[in-house]
Amino acid sequence: MSKWARIDWPGNWPRPLREVAKDLGWHVRTRPDGPQICLDEEYRHRPVVALRPIIVKGESGSPRLELSQLANWDQDAVTNWGELRHQVQRFAESETLPARLYGLGLGFTTAPALELPKVVGDFLGSRLPELVGGTVLLVEAEIRVYYMQLTVAKLLYRATHLPHLFPGEPNGRHVDGGRGLDSHDLLGGGLFLQPAAAAMSPMQLGFVAGRVAGCLFLCYPRPMRSPENALPRTLAELLQPHYFVRPPARLEPLVARQAVDIPGFIFWWVERLNGLLGQLLNPATHCGRDGIFSPAVMIARFVSLERLLSCVQGILVETAQNDFVRMSLLFDVLDLLDNIGGGLGGWNQLINGKHAQGELERLNTTLAGSKAARDVVLPRCERGVAALLELRDTLLPDDRSTGQLSGDSELYKMLRALRNAGHGLAGGDGLKHLHTLMGKGAQIPPDLPDLAWFHLMRALCFADWSRG
Repeated sequence: MSKWARIDWPGNWPRPLREVAKDLGWHVRTRPDGPQICLDEEYRHRPVVALRPIIVKGESGSPRLELSQLANWDQDAVTNWGELRHQVQRFAESETLPARLYGLGLGFTTAPALELPKVVGDFLGSRLPELVGGTVLLVEAEIRVYYMQLTVAKLLYRATHLPHLFPGEPNGRHVDGGRGLDSHDLLGGGLFLQPAAAAMSPMQLGFVAGRVAGCLFLCYPRPMRSPENALPRTLAELLQPHYFVRPPARLEPLVARQAVDIPGFIFWWVERLNGLLGQLLNPATHCGRDGIFSPAVMIARFVSLERLLSCVQGILVETAQNDFVRMSLLFDVLDLLDNIGGGLGGWNQLINGKHAQGELERLNTTLAGSKAARDVVLPRCERGVAALLELRDTLLPDDRSTGQLSGDSELYKMLRALRNAGHGLAGGDGLKHLHTLMGKGAQIPPDLPDLAWFHLMRALCFADWSRG
């Protein structure tokens, strides 16, 4: 059984604690200093996100995908169903694969799970022949473990900090229960899979489409390269801002040379994701030193996690395209990891070369039993760590006489100064490291932003909030 957490149950809550606890899988016990809750063992180990594979065989027959709502679930905004169907049909009949996939993303199927293999197979086999031989994964979020826990956390926060507002009844009707800032589907499961689809950019592994009870993850039969090259494709791209990042020598090292087990990697991803979400959905994870469950901390960590995933996703899709965006998002990722906890380390450790080398070896050992994960995860991690070491040694080579990695200190100061430049270099820490930008001739290796992917993999494999 997991750790007990004290809880402040507001007097204006519409139902008693024990009734709500029954719906949420909480155990409740009374103590002199107040009630305590504990997440039931069954719920603590229940997968938050579940996958079910559907093989796309390209069966003959007319498409049966029913287009019934917009992917953003805003029924009030839908005024012309006929126009929506026309738009989706237009995209589906386009000559380009991205446009046809976008058309698929505009609508979703209402077919029950048992009928999905034929519905999806018929549709994809006739409209998206490039995906024949791939696998479609049915993604479903566990409502009580994920959706309801977040709903009650939000309502507890409102009841505690905004007592003048009626908190509402904690049940599945609260649509915002599983959604944060960036979730685009009803239960939020799709957001957690998006970075996995772009893990090998510029080779793309799959696509996420909406479904009523979750979403569908379309695994391509093989990694598909997009964009084809790093040359400007539009006039606007000629005006993109740039960081002082050395241009990549070529894209070829980023491209997979061997067959990749895409469904195997996605199943590994979801397994690790469930471990991470299992910790973050446990109220005991979000207790202060007084042992009281803080719904505000829980909500903040989930908002930070969603932002972290979106920032990493942005870094991935901009591989070899926009160094300014990738570097800016890297600083966002480092700031998020610096505050989210889980034993991942602060700024100093996150960009420390010696620490990164040790964590890369640890990750290598952890992935030894999963070839599908190793083939996708490790190459980008290795590039990010190698870029960090290259920049460190360029700034100040190792002191060979003492064996001290003195370059790590200068590297920290330089990257902090660059990060602080995005905040106006205002005060204290902002001006403290400004001198490191004077007289430095080093260019930033183009793979440095891939450190964000490396640290996200550390979070999936090693994050642990049990130690506070």
